[in-house]
Amino acid sequence: MRRPGPYRIEAAIAAVHCEAPSAGHRLASATEAVRNLLLAVDPSPVVRLSRAVVVSHTDGPAAALAQVEA
Repeated sequence: MRRPGPYRIEAAIAAVHCEAPSAGHRLASATEAVRNLLLAVDPSPVVRLSRAVVVSHTDGPAAALAQVEA
């Protein structure tokens, strides 16, 4: 099977969000793992910022800011 492209990975991110039992419930570890995969395929500034948002939920704003500034 071929490696997934960015659209398939974005669909996986959407699926992880859809599987959350409520809006307040975060599946941050799963979301971060899939976003890391997307970052490997498409290292654009938008993808980096999106990953920083997930990092802010798991590791705090200082860690997210470090991601944005890197």
